[in-house]
Amino acid sequence: MSTTPPPAPCVLYTPGHQVHYIQVIRPPFGPALRCEITEVRDSGEIVIETADATLVLWNHDVVRTREVLSRETYEHVDYYPQRGMIKFVRGDGSAPVLCVAAEGVARTPCVTEVTGTSPLDVLLQTGGFLGRVDLSDASEEEV
Repeated sequence: MSTTPPPAPCVLYTPGHQVHYIQVIRPPFGPALRCEITEVRDSGEIVIETADATLVLWNHDVVRTREVLSRETYEHVDYYPQRGMIKFVRGDGSAPVLCVAAEGVARTPCVTEVTGTSPLDVLLQTGGFLGRVDLSDASEEEV
């Protein structure tokens, strides 16, 4: 079995960037959509076919996405829209995971380092998968 290449040097945990461990360990809010990846574009767009639709997702690391797809044959591929995640399930149950942004979700450029040292600085700069929570006016004590 080959190993999955390391992710791009990016510190963001926002849709389409790094996978946050909570995305993986928490149960999904809804069912996975079994899918087939039909195209990975140079822009990072990932075209998938589900039973009901063709969807265009996005990931910041097109090189890693293509490597994951080309290195192995997977038993199946699942898309978790509620988690913004694609799982490439191997026969032994292990599964490389990609974080994806759905259509209409902002595609932000990568950030390679955090400036500032407080937990609030880190959280605000990396995203932390807060979704729609706005902490722009919060103090460290409030968070």
